[in-house]
Amino acid sequence: MHTKINPDRYLPIKTMSAEEESRLQHRKKMIQQTWRAVEFGLDVDCTRIFYTELFRKYPSVQPMFQHSNMEVQAQKLYEVIRVAVRFLDNVQELIPVLKDLGMRHAKHYGVLREHYDAVTEVFISVLNNYILTELDCGNAGIWAMEVADAWHWVLTFIGNTMADAGDQAMVKDVTPNSLANVPTASVVSARKGEDAPVENVV
Repeated sequence: MHTKINPDRYLPIKTMSAEEESRLQHRKKMIQQTWRAVEFGLDVDCTRIFYTELFRKYPSVQPMFQHSNMEVQAQKLYEVIRVAVRFLDNVQELIPVLKDLGMRHAKHYGVLREHYDAVTEVFISVLNNYILTELDCGNAGIWAMEVADAWHWVLTFIGNTMADAGDQAMVKDVTPNSLANVPTASVVSARKGEDAPVENVV
């Protein structure tokens, strides 16, 4: 049995039922399966397309990136997602990384909670458009709903964790990693095939 994590408190809240456990494992499988398809088919083009669509649909966020190298930004986002997918079975190790990112995004880029909702919406749209176009998915409608459900679950968790840390960072004087409940762990950079500090990945 696994323990359900409350995204708003980062603490175990109850033991999951067999049905909840089955749904969790199915979501993880869908995320890992679709991300493998993205890695082999699109690679970092996935996040390049994402930013193009984000700016098209939400032009108000584009000024936040006016001083950013978007090629570098796309690579950073790609690596963050890779790390998140790798840590699906060890969420507690991922939380301090996300908190640190959330604090940085709030303080340096002015990212607000509602921006994470836009990211979730656009990323799922890009993912589904690619997956449904390039892969033989059988019943495309059911597949699209399952992919959207799985990625909405994980992206909402990521967004809530980062947004909570960002909210705290804006009301108190904190330094990177001070919001973490546990020390920030090194994460595996799958691209390099070696352990790399979080700071070098994101």
